[in-house]
Amino acid sequence: MVAAASDYLRHQLAGYAQGWKSDLRESLAAWELEARLNTALALFDHVRRIDQQRTAELAASGKCWTRESAAALAELYRQWEAPSKIIAEQIASLEASGGLVKGAEAFKQAVLEARSVLDISLDRLEQSARQARAGRLRSVGDIRDELRRQADSGR
Repeated sequence: MVAAASDYLRHQLAGYAQGWKSDLRESLAAWELEARLNTALALFDHVRRIDQQRTAELAASGKCWTRESAAALAELYRQWEAPSKIIAEQIASLEASGGLVKGAEAFKQAVLEARSVLDISLDRLEQSARQARAGRLRSVGDIRDELRRQADSGR
């Protein structure tokens, strides 16, 4: 699923990254930057939807991500995130001159989300998958309760 659905997206992401590299030696007009942010956010939504759909399919089938499929998904996030520094500089430039950039906050949130995905190593994912197969994972409720106990004991 990730490979087939992402082939189209991979081509879109390559053009997206190239577009930012090719012509950004000067500041963009606010309307142009906002239009590009809309494109960036649409592409991010596509990446995230592939992630969510594949995760739901795996959960429904009782399977886990493989190293290869997780790497393919991480590469989509990496490709999307690649021009974020250039984009952030464009946003900062317009905002420094008093401009308001619609979509800037949503873009910043998307960058944080992409980077949080990229911060998880494939080795950690594999370890989690092994633990899940062995039935050694804890529920979110168990983790929450443990954190509360730790917080209460620190008082």
